[in-house]
Amino acid sequence: MKKIAAACLFSLLSTLLVNRSFAQCDSGRYLYAPLFSTVKKDTVVFSHRYNLQMNVYSPIADTFAHRPLVILAHDGSFTSGDKDSDSTVIWLCRNLAKRGYVTASVNYRLGDYLSMTADSNYAASVIAKAMSDGKAAIRYFVHDAANANTYKIDTNNIFVGGNGSGAVLYMHVGYIDTLSECSSLLRSAMLNNGGFEGNSSDSGYTYNKVRTKAIINLAGALNNTDLISPSKPPIVSAQGDGDVTIPYRCAFPISGTVRFPLCGLNAIEDRLLITRQYHFTKIFYGDTHTPWASNTAKFYSVDSMVTKFLYNMVCTHLAGIEPIKVEESRALLFPNPAHDNVVIQTPFRMNHVEIYNYMGKRVFTAADVFNYELRIDLSDLPVGMYYAKVYADKNIAPILTQFAIQ
Repeated sequence: MKKIAAACLFSLLSTLLVNRSFAQCDSGRYLYAPLFSTVKKDTVVFSHRYNLQMNVYSPIADTFAHRPLVILAHDGSFTSGDKDSDSTVIWLCRNLAKRGYVTASVNYRLGDYLSMTADSNYAASVIAKAMSDGKAAIRYFVHDAANANTYKIDTNNIFVGGNGSGAVLYMHVGYIDTLSECSSLLRSAMLNNGGFEGNSSDSGYTYNKVRTKAIINLAGALNNTDLISPSKPPIVSAQGDGDVTIPYRCAFPISGTVRFPLCGLNAIEDRLLITRQYHFTKIFYGDTHTPWASNTAKFYSVDSMVTKFLYNMVCTHLAGIEPIKVEESRALLFPNPAHDNVVIQTPFRMNHVEIYNYMGKRVFTAADVFNYELRIDLSDLPVGMYYAKVYADKNIAPILTQFAIQ
């Protein structure tokens, strides 16, 4: 009877937790932007041993007590950069915080480029140290949630990832559960730098095997794609197919100069299709490393994809849903969220464009566009979520793009 009562209590608590999250989702939280107009930034030390800092972004005037956490690490090829240097990470942190998340841009220890090109053991050690630092950031929030509860984190909804080398860092944190899974090169490096748990955390900050719920992979890679298995976290990914800084296929990074093999999105996607995990993938054909860092439209396309993916992870029960691949949309819509107007760009001549509100009612039509770019006046439309249907030809399926008007 006690076991039955305990099981019933656990089921009730789980239901309450799910309903609590869903109630927030019903209000548009995590999807609309900005739900909160301003965010605050706190700079904190999460590892006193190595004096590592992070910027924590949280929405001002938010009263919700159980908020998802997104931790992101910067690009810089493991040799440069910090929490304030990567515009992609900073803007994602700010945008997601405005949608109701707590976010963090974290520092990690860096290495020397010439040493990474000369010594594979040194290159692996740099990545192992960065992994240790990435885990320390997670531990900081888990410890805070159990004690001071400064940031009101829901530890069941912790997401990690990054841009470039930052994505490489958290890909390995998210996909490695035991040392035995690692290549001998990475395993040796981890053993020399604190073992599986690393040595970056302050005393008393335990990891307790907290699993990340999903991974944000922007131009990242894995040492071995066999690390991906059906029991591992879902993932949202983007990369240019001409990337040689973090190789799109399997190769040595930075144009083959750094002696630590990595497999990028081409190999990762192949593996995900075998393991049939829930994932979003966007490939930027013809682009090199992090094209969204210098192109506003491409950044907004990544921002929209990450937002939708995270919303699905926080707000949707995904059990039984088939994994999907979201190819490059081939239609860029920006800004998103929009205000008075929106621009749609395509690599093909558009035939016509239709916009529907969230109830499925068509609110705009542009016929006979015959152009690669279309600017649409939205000033007469109310705030809310919309879908744009972009047709290359009336006889083929349209490209669907979701956006918000605020």
